Amino acid sequence: MKNSNLLFTLILSFLIFDLSAQKKGSQVMQTSLFDNIPVRNIGPAKVSGRITKVIKDYSNTSTWYVTTASGNVWKTKNSGTTWIPIFEH
Repeated sequence: MKNSNLLFTLILSFLIFDLSAQKKGSQVMQTSLFDNIPVRNIGPAKVSGRITKVIKDYSNTSTWYVTTASGNVWKTKNSGTTWIPIFEH
């Protein structure tokens, strides 16, 4: 009896949650707001997605070095706004 009550409660709560999440007339997000935003390369995350080390230059706190799993080293001079690959020639 306990198991059937538990199962009934779980199914009922799932249905109530599911129906309340799909309300009609809910506000739809307009994607036209993002049409004028250009796509840009943001640095090490684009290379492999795995950063292995982050080293900060303590004499100049805006300069960081990042190593990636793909073997490249990236450098930023503006606290991560733009990244320059060091060994890519």
